[in-house]
Amino acid sequence: MSRARRKQAQVAEGEEKPIIRATVKVCPVCSITPEEDMGTHLQGHTPAERCPNCGEKHTGWKVDWDGVMYPRPDVSLFYCDPCGVYTPVNVGEEVSPSGEE
Repeated sequence: MSRARRKQAQVAEGEEKPIIRATVKVCPVCSITPEEDMGTHLQGHTPAERCPNCGEKHTGWKVDWDGVMYPRPDVSLFYCDPCGVYTPVNVGEEVSPSGEE
């Protein structure tokens, strides 16, 4: 069976559509609406420690934008660009939905 091919978007010459990255309005880390750019705000939440795999070669943590758009409690939002390791997730005590412990 053959696969169907996707049609390439037809754009009139000289009329290119700008690529707009969809971002969230509320920070998934601190649940506030930042006044500055979301990327700048999230960089303020990056961990201070270095990557355990890279050590001295660590260049900094990058934001995983898929994790920002579709957050999961068991996956971190920051990863090491050279080696791809995600920061450890601090799993705190779970609180019941009613607020009781």
